[in-house]
Amino acid sequence: MGVLQPQMDWVCHEIKEVIEMNRVRWQGRIVIAPDLHHGDPCIKGTRIPVAMIVGSLADGMTPEAIQEAYPQLTVEDIQAALACAADSLKESANAHTC
Repeated sequence: MGVLQPQMDWVCHEIKEVIEMNRVRWQGRIVIAPDLHHGDPCIKGTRIPVAMIVGSLADGMTPEAIQEAYPQLTVEDIQAALACAADSLKESANAHTC
């Protein structure tokens, strides 16, 4: 371990805390129900799956273009979809940690 490692660990921890403080709380905007879109996470009050939003962003669509296609979505809904996907990936990665 290098001399700077403890300081780098602290900086990384602080950055993660700031990011998580500013992240949209997706739990109030995303629902998972067996009778809704085969149990896939969807934006509350819609049948729009999180995967469709994240996939559209990955394909190069802007949040504005997604809102144009799905006017019932808010910017916060799109951010919640990303936050949900990020948390899901984090959980998945932690499950594979020895």
